[in-house]
Amino acid sequence: MNLGKRFLAGVLSASVFVSSCFAGGTLIFAEDSEGELTEKSVLTEKGDKLISSSAAHAKEDGTFDGYIQTVNATDTDYMESKYLSVKYSVDGEAADDTEVFNFQPFDTGWGGWDDNRITVGDSVYDEASKTYTAKILTQKVIQSLSTGGTLNGINLSFCQKEPTITLIDYTILTEKKIDTTNEADRQLEEQLEIFKITGAELREAGVDVDAIASTDAKATIYIHITKADAYSWLRASSGSVTKGSSNKVLKGSKVTMASNDTAYYIQDSENNDGIGLAGTANYKFPDCNTNKAVDGDDLQVAVRIRTTETEAEVLGVVFSNGESFKVKEDGTVENGFTPPVCENTALDTPPDVITDVWQQTAEMRKDNLKLTLDYIAKMDSSLYTAESWEALTKALPEAQAAYDDPAATAESLKAARDKIENVKARLIFKDTLSDYSKAMPYRELTPEQLISEMGVGINLGNTMDGHSGFTPGETLWQSVVTTKAYIKTLHDAGYNTVRIPVTWGTTIDDDNGYKLKEAWVTRVREIVDYCVEQDMYAIINIHHDGAEQTGWLRVAADDIDSVMYKFECVWRNIALEFKDYDEHLIFESMNEISCSDTDKNGAKAVEYDTPIIVNFNQLFVNTVRATGSNNEKRWLAAVSHYANNGSNKAFTLPEDYYNENAKIMFAAHIYSDEQGIADRLKVMADKFKGVPMYLGEYGSTVAEDSNDPTGYNDGTRAHKEEVVAKLCKVAGVCPIAWDQGYGTKGKYELGLYTYWDREDCVSLHPAVTQAAIRGYNTAVSELNRNFEFSDIPYNPEIIPITSIDVAESVKMTIGDITTVKAAAAPDNTNDVVLYSTDNDNIVTVFNGMIRAKGIGETTVHVYSQNGSVKKDIKVTVNAKETDEKVKITTEKTTYQVVLGKSVTIEAGTSNGERVTFLSTNPEVCTVNSQGVVYTHKIGSAQIVITSESGVTNTVTITVTDSLITGEVSLGLVIHYNDEANKYWSAEMGEAITVRDNGQYTVKFDCSKDLSADAKKAGITSIANLTAIYIKDKAVFDAEAAETPLLSADIKWDKILVDGKEMTITKPGPKSALKAGIFDTGDPVNAWDGSAIEGVTEANHTANFTAGPAQTMEVTFTLSNVEFKAAAAGSDRPCTDITADKTEYTFGADEDVRTVEIKVKADPADTDSLISFISSDKSAAQVEETGKAVDENGYVTAIVTILKKENVTITAVADNGVSAEIKITFEGSEPGKTDPEETKPDDNKPGDNTNKPTGVAIMLAPAVLAAAATLTVGFGRKRK
Repeated sequence: MNLGKRFLAGVLSASVFVSSCFAGGTLIFAEDSEGELTEKSVLTEKGDKLISSSAAHAKEDGTFDGYIQTVNATDTDYMESKYLSVKYSVDGEAADDTEVFNFQPFDTGWGGWDDNRITVGDSVYDEASKTYTAKILTQKVIQSLSTGGTLNGINLSFCQKEPTITLIDYTILTEKKIDTTNEADRQLEEQLEIFKITGAELREAGVDVDAIASTDAKATIYIHITKADAYSWLRASSGSVTKGSSNKVLKGSKVTMASNDTAYYIQDSENNDGIGLAGTANYKFPDCNTNKAVDGDDLQVAVRIRTTETEAEVLGVVFSNGESFKVKEDGTVENGFTPPVCENTALDTPPDVITDVWQQTAEMRKDNLKLTLDYIAKMDSSLYTAESWEALTKALPEAQAAYDDPAATAESLKAARDKIENVKARLIFKDTLSDYSKAMPYRELTPEQLISEMGVGINLGNTMDGHSGFTPGETLWQSVVTTKAYIKTLHDAGYNTVRIPVTWGTTIDDDNGYKLKEAWVTRVREIVDYCVEQDMYAIINIHHDGAEQTGWLRVAADDIDSVMYKFECVWRNIALEFKDYDEHLIFESMNEISCSDTDKNGAKAVEYDTPIIVNFNQLFVNTVRATGSNNEKRWLAAVSHYANNGSNKAFTLPEDYYNENAKIMFAAHIYSDEQGIADRLKVMADKFKGVPMYLGEYGSTVAEDSNDPTGYNDGTRAHKEEVVAKLCKVAGVCPIAWDQGYGTKGKYELGLYTYWDREDCVSLHPAVTQAAIRGYNTAVSELNRNFEFSDIPYNPEIIPITSIDVAESVKMTIGDITTVKAAAAPDNTNDVVLYSTDNDNIVTVFNGMIRAKGIGETTVHVYSQNGSVKKDIKVTVNAKETDEKVKITTEKTTYQVVLGKSVTIEAGTSNGERVTFLSTNPEVCTVNSQGVVYTHKIGSAQIVITSESGVTNTVTITVTDSLITGEVSLGLVIHYNDEANKYWSAEMGEAITVRDNGQYTVKFDCSKDLSADAKKAGITSIANLTAIYIKDKAVFDAEAAETPLLSADIKWDKILVDGKEMTITKPGPKSALKAGIFDTGDPVNAWDGSAIEGVTEANHTANFTAGPAQTMEVTFTLSNVEFKAAAAGSDRPCTDITADKTEYTFGADEDVRTVEIKVKADPADTDSLISFISSDKSAAQVEETGKAVDENGYVTAIVTILKKENVTITAVADNGVSAEIKITFEGSEPGKTDPEETKPDDNKPGDNTNKPTGVAIMLAPAVLAAAATLTVGFGRKRK
């Protein structure tokens, strides 16, 4: 093996490195044809991370981890560089084939990681410094990404531990760019002569040059420009070969160096192609004299280019005496020439270009007002109250007069439209037939109580708001599926509010009343339940649907009424899904809305769209209120322009016509430094006195800080969190930090708003997260009350709590709320007391307020934030007393549900008591307080239904496989990036079914496949695209989270565009799966490059070179197709349960506290879980969660006796197999119920595999805290 070094003076591989010398940071390459390259270091790591054999590269299990650092795709300098370069040293000798570094690109779905390895042999050795240097083409690394996905970043890693490699520097080499705006730099050293001809040559072509010379005829020279900009200039000359010529100029608008020459102008054009208003790019020079020519043979004509970035060709010349000649394509000439249509000789006066809505003309505004008047004329007055419709009718004449006024201005027309729209937004819907009987008990809180209970919050960012082409997905923008464990972790750390941003996008069915797709709304509901089931506050909204005019929620739309109607329908459908939830669910109207995507926060944008946003907020409130149930009094949050602090005078909160004391909140986002946040909070507090508010987004990103012990800005971030929390408390605002939830480079990934590790459920930066909780829960100073914070120190010393005095036990009745007081010492502590519960099905707790939700016993923990002290409270929740014989009836005894779907259990009691629900096997399914069952795993579980007085009943849930094994539907997706039509959504052609390897064809036909939204936006063809790719239809429709495939490789066979076959440059094969989804990413991709020729890509927009297309047909071959196997439920289901003893009888005077019961399951090795359920929890209680059998098939349970009443304990397996054990007391009356009598007559399970069956009876009612009142709305009131 060759151990020789490659020295700097040697012959170098052009693809890896070339000989270079360094001077002032510039590399001059001797053997490359490229220009100068500039060098910039991108190395961010330091210390042991730069040494391959150090402990920093050893995993916990001792294996080697060569990772050094990542550069994100957002670093444009890095991505646009020519080369990536590493400088390193080697400890000892290394063979040429020793691999030292690996560059690995990865996509946004965390796929890729393709290898680009550098060897010692690829490197250049410098004897003087004893170092190696190697480089690799940046584009080579980028283009190696095989997934077809969007590039997310490039990792640099060591290839191996030994020999020891030390990385000295990691740099990018970029071609030095010429300053095209410097006129002097643009001048060519020598003029480029593009045309020259003499009189003798013209004579041969038949031109009468003697006549030209004898009359001193003037020459008009015509050219066609193909490339030119404001600094371009060309010179034309005619006259004598021997005595000189007359010179004239064509010049760009910024040329000054040709000021002494007579000149015409080259028109400015966006594409620097010379095309002006005439649309030809043809130009003529000013007339040139020929009077210096002695005779015809002495005549000459020439054209020269004087500047770089300039290209042109001569078309012909016309002389003033009538002679002319044409220049042919081969450069020869022929007699005769007809001048073409040319661009103006002076600079064009460009037409007014409307780039933003505030530039609209009066004519445009009049057309828009007409749209509104026509829309109102078609509205159905029967949907609204007579009073509100009359107000609209009375307002119409004023709007009509503004439209009819011939002198109306753009401003007056805009004001007239805003005014009539405001009256329309205030229309009050007539009473609906909403069912109020299932509403959860709702506590009426004052604004102060509400904000106090909300406490400190955090966003579930980049999760339910993540989307691709407005098709949302929970893990598209981060990788973790949200769990209840994570939400509980937040709660136990002291948070009590979670904002859940939601993009609805393509899950809205525009052709079916804007209904929401079941799978998506079910998942949103499940995450909401994670919060509200713990009595945390949850906030949901319409998020990226209104992202700066790229979604459907566009406040700059000309047809604003259609947008408002969709907004109304979407909110109605959201509200109906959640109408029965209690006060812990808050709706937020929208996210960051602006009428402009060029100057989104400019004064003109704020002025234009604030009245429109006010109208949307009012429509939001009226629409939600009209859905009835608890939505009549739900807290609703309004936002201002781009979620600013509402300081604009035109911004007002919506009216709440349904509540005497308005249930309206205000939400804002403030991304600023501490002083900026303080100033804006003060404005909010002054303007919205008495209104509950929350800071829906704020935060700080991870950055390096050499002054911090961590090397990062933990201290600075912690200080900001404490300041913001403290000032929010002063302002009456709930602070909710933006946590975007992802990171691939450890806890200190730079530039991210990250606070929590959602997978491991731990704080990434405890000092930061604890500071927010501490800031909100410790005393405010007089300085703080004036929105000053100089008394809040950086890196404060925490005085730990040394003791907590709190009750050891609490007894409650279901539905009660009580507050325990925890006295912490010492008095000067700045530590915080926190609370948690072992079982939130029995009680919830926050800041000492305990709510009894279910019958049973659990523990509430009281502890200090820093962990110095912990106390436990034993909490017992008893059933309500009743002498009635209570029956629980259910619609069905068994439910079969497809995995991933939900079902709602209909249950009721004979005396109207409310019921609670519990799953005996949460791994298979969980159930919320309304009886909605969420499925998680194939198998079975029992849902235990318990009345407030303790009576129980059960239903069996069987979860079946969700996968349609053996087939998948695929369609061709056209993902638009159409700025002109403001359309950025994805369209799919007719889907095909794939079951195996083979050749398939997918098509897209604009005449058949464009959606109504696309047509309405003005889309008529396949043009202006982000990408064209093949995708799983179920995922595209948001009906599935992943594709049921383990593998599939794709190869492009034939691609037709409007029937013309395209040249395929990257046929494959490659994997068609990306992050578990069939998504090919191409054959057309404006970000990562296309797999075919004939595509142009600019500004991440792709177009076919031949122009817009109507059809596209893609034929491809799939190989290595392997479907996922259908998941199995229980391998060894329980077939029988036998009790060791079927009845326990006790005397009336016996003191019986507990009874141990034991059952045996068959088979003995069953994997079914066995649960024990008491028929009356007021008399006897037993742990209900399923238990696994022991090695002999036995399960034991302890029954706690509460009253001497006869009771039945049922041992039941997941699949419903059961055995009964009776506990009786001599002389006792029968229990409150006979379980056998609680079932309905018709217990047929029915077909319930695809949709919920209804709405369940709600959770047991909460009795209110001190200043709160309980309301259950069965009617409605308005001001």
